Amino acid sequence: MSGRRASRIRLHWRRLSIRSKTIVLYIAIVLIPSCLLMYFYYSKSSELQQIEVNRTILQTLKQAELNITNRLSEAVNVSNALSGTPLLYEYTTVKSVPKIPYEQYRDYKELEKLMDSFQSSSVILQIRLFVDSSLMFSRERVRYFPLPEIENSPWYEQIVGHNGAIYWTGAYRLKPNDPEEPVIITAARVLRDPSHYDRVISVLAVDMNINKLEEVLSGIDLGNKEGIYLTAADGTVIARSGGAGGAANLFEHLRIDAGELEEDGYVNTEGPEPARKNWLIYRTVPMTDWKLAAVVDAKELAGKNIAFNRISMAIFIIVTFVLFILVMLLLFASFADRMNLRIRQLIKAMKLEGLETVDENLSQSSGDMGQLEQGIGRMIQTVKTLTEESFQAKLHEREAMLKALQAQINPHFLYNTLEAINWMAIRRNADDISFMIDSLSKYFRLTLNKGQDIVTVKEELLLAKAYLDIQNVRFQGSFDVHIEDALETHDLLIPKLSLQPIVENALLHGLRSQKTESGRITIKTSLMQSETSSQKELSIIVTDNGVGMDSERVKQLLIKASVHDSPTRGYGLRNVHERIRLFSGELYGLRIQSAEGAGTTVEIRLRQTRRDAPS
Repeated sequence: MSGRRASRIRLHWRRLSIRSKTIVLYIAIVLIPSCLLMYFYYSKSSELQQIEVNRTILQTLKQAELNITNRLSEAVNVSNALSGTPLLYEYTTVKSVPKIPYEQYRDYKELEKLMDSFQSSSVILQIRLFVDSSLMFSRERVRYFPLPEIENSPWYEQIVGHNGAIYWTGAYRLKPNDPEEPVIITAARVLRDPSHYDRVISVLAVDMNINKLEEVLSGIDLGNKEGIYLTAADGTVIARSGGAGGAANLFEHLRIDAGELEEDGYVNTEGPEPARKNWLIYRTVPMTDWKLAAVVDAKELAGKNIAFNRISMAIFIIVTFVLFILVMLLLFASFADRMNLRIRQLIKAMKLEGLETVDENLSQSSGDMGQLEQGIGRMIQTVKTLTEESFQAKLHEREAMLKALQAQINPHFLYNTLEAINWMAIRRNADDISFMIDSLSKYFRLTLNKGQDIVTVKEELLLAKAYLDIQNVRFQGSFDVHIEDALETHDLLIPKLSLQPIVENALLHGLRSQKTESGRITIKTSLMQSETSSQKELSIIVTDNGVGMDSERVKQLLIKASVHDSPTRGYGLRNVHERIRLFSGELYGLRIQSAEGAGTTVEIRLRQTRRDAPS
């Protein structure tokens, strides 16, 4: 039976062509062994690369551990120095004969000097001392607290168990329910009565902000997704790179037994997801039982090596099939030449005969090229349709605008009515009413301005003056207005209603908010030398002697408004700033200078633009 099968195989082999035999031999002798060799190389190199990267990360963690140890050492040094000071024991030990209040107050002041001398490090957040509740200053509750308060803490037994040595607590907040309270760790130790060593007289707590440790962790960049963790011995996360968040217990999260971990090293774990493998690289922080750990994905750990192996394999495959690729390139070049020829013919037809006749010149050939030509024809037809629709939409828009204008009140009727009221006030000797009506008429006339959005500086100044005249009557002459307008700026152009919101802010938020009765608004126009070119720019400066603003408020005024902003708190200034930038360019706009109690100065900077000049 086996002989017949061998005979059939030999018969089929003889019938194969030379090309087929070459391909079979190539696959059996070269391709398959090469692929197996590449796979073996790929697996071994990845494993070696993982071990090498683990060692590199371990060295990086060692440097980070030194930085953390240095920061912890500052708190340890302060705690050691304080605990070795005899005065601390003298002031906190309760004698058999209690000290009178004056003596306790004297001890408190001396103790304050002692504590202040040790709280100079930027790493230390605060120093706390828990003393006998019979001492008067134990109720101070800023730096000194009654001893029973810490006796109820979850760490008190461990602190006492360290028998005077430092015990590092986990991360916590002094006020657990207050999210604004900083997260801290504490180097705590008990202080015993030198004459009765079994008696605890106080507990010394040196607090550090957890951010000081997170800064060290955030400075480590291993390119991994999980991050760097600082954990207690049982795996509880104390700090991590990037701030709060992550697993509450890292070892449980990674399904690792904390008792099996050594001083330093790395272990492979299945990770929180069954199909995902992680490496835990860790070191023990001296002076504590904490672990500094990096969690990385096993695939990411050997990422560079895997990428190199993949490139090597890709090069190998490309070289293996280079002949086939050359043939494909020749076929593609031939097809591209034919397609390029047809495209040139199509472009020539479009240039000579126009878009309208392209459909007539498109070939009726089948295949991808024919579909491309038909697609171009449909695209041209779509563009023509959209152009006609856009033209019709603009016509409808103009008709709607005309109808809206017809529905508005005739401005001349408004002016005539105000003029009639003005003459009635003059006949009755109501000069104040006449002045108010005349100013209002000017304000309406300048505001409407025949529907124009761009006006001259002179017209804008008249509009601002009309507005201030009305407000001066309203507020019974409580402020003065002084205008210094340079003649050369009168015919320069500016977006309408650019000045009015600024003088309104100066009046309502500057002058009206101050306690004094008199105020002053100054408006000055001039041509200033540009800071970025040799040209001169239009400058309009509005100054008031009102209450002013702090620097933070000034920064917020020109920031783009959100939907939650109040329209009365700077929205008008932001609107003016954006309109001027649209009119003159990104380099122009408003500049604001102010200080509390010193008034406010707002400068408008615009590019010089006249009616006869291009905008």
